[in-house]
Amino acid sequence: MEYEDSLYANFEGLDPDRFIFALYYIESRGLLSRAAEEIAVSQSTGTWVPLKYETEDVKKYRARIVRLERHRGSDREGYAEIAYPVDNVNPRIGGIPELLVTVAGCAFEPADFTAIRLIDVRVPRSFAREFPGPRFGIEGLRGLIGGDAWDRPLIGTPVKPCVGLTPDKVAEICYEAAMGGIDFIKDDELNVSPNYCPIEERVPKVMEALDRAREETGKKVLYAPCITTRVDEIVGLAEKVVGWGANALFLNVVSTSFSAVQAVAEDPSVNVPIHVHKGIADAWTRNPAFGIDFQILCKLARLSGGDSMHVGGVGGGYIRVEPYEILKNCRALRGSFHGFKPVLPGIGGGIHPGNLGAAMDLLGNDLIFLIGGGIHGHPDGPRAGVKAVRQAIDAHLNGTPLEEKAKQHPELRKAIERWGSQ
Repeated sequence: MEYEDSLYANFEGLDPDRFIFALYYIESRGLLSRAAEEIAVSQSTGTWVPLKYETEDVKKYRARIVRLERHRGSDREGYAEIAYPVDNVNPRIGGIPELLVTVAGCAFEPADFTAIRLIDVRVPRSFAREFPGPRFGIEGLRGLIGGDAWDRPLIGTPVKPCVGLTPDKVAEICYEAAMGGIDFIKDDELNVSPNYCPIEERVPKVMEALDRAREETGKKVLYAPCITTRVDEIVGLAEKVVGWGANALFLNVVSTSFSAVQAVAEDPSVNVPIHVHKGIADAWTRNPAFGIDFQILCKLARLSGGDSMHVGGVGGGYIRVEPYEILKNCRALRGSFHGFKPVLPGIGGGIHPGNLGAAMDLLGNDLIFLIGGGIHGHPDGPRAGVKAVRQAIDAHLNGTPLEEKAKQHPELRKAIERWGSQ
């Protein structure tokens, strides 16, 4: 099929509030220009043959190629930026599901493509403002926790072990973490409502345990039960969980969808922060030759109404993401974005008191550590594990060597003895 010059446009000649811009990296057996043309046509008005009803009026809704940039001097690989008319995607009836189909749908299917990655998506303000965005964001989360939560990274933990615990045992673990000074507790993503730990029993017992801890310490703790479930039931489950006392929520965005986050965020009766988990996302994002860049998921989570989001690990060994990738993802969550509140990045995966300073050096204090084994695996249990994390944070903030701090704090000393320091 021969393509027309009308597929191309100068960026300066387009109204940026009338287009959605998608940036791709492509390697093809054919020409890069041909690959970009194929995406632009197939993802808007056309198909692989000329169409009788693709009139001049219809062609107004065609995608336009606004950038082609060769990579390594090759005519068969490089970057293509394509502008899609925003009128093709109704933000209310269609929304993020249709947005993803528009920029990614069939773009990965051509047999001649040996690599294709969707690197970035930029939506206009008129489109973005149809979505709720974060209700609380970073400042709102710090305000809910109160106390000294303003000038340091927040401390969060998933309950460990992930599965196999009864509601009473989950509540006991949460109480111990709260007594150690935790800010945020979430269920593990694997623990929604198994028969041995039903959510309707677990949530009230955990909240009662946290209330007892607050009476003793004066400190408020956020608890986010996992509400990952069927999309048609997720809002109802969120309302029930909040009714049982939960003061935060947690769901897996890839398995439930960004629309599920949006539905919960837009429910006026669910006035609690939403933590977004990235489970399964690596299947989309990890392969550098194929897939979708994680920063796009960050933007979509922010549009949908997430208040915090797990982005990976810094300095740990289990979930390690390259520093430039973490910075890029955190910019998508915390940087300027159509007036939406910034989202708190969650850092976790192999993090413990001896290595958490690397994340603070890279990202500053606007983050929440999500530390599982590095808290619950402490020799003296989760109470001591949380204290050791806080002691390590304070040492880093004050410029005190960990080993010096550990001389006065047995919790930190035992953590370093177990896991070492960096």
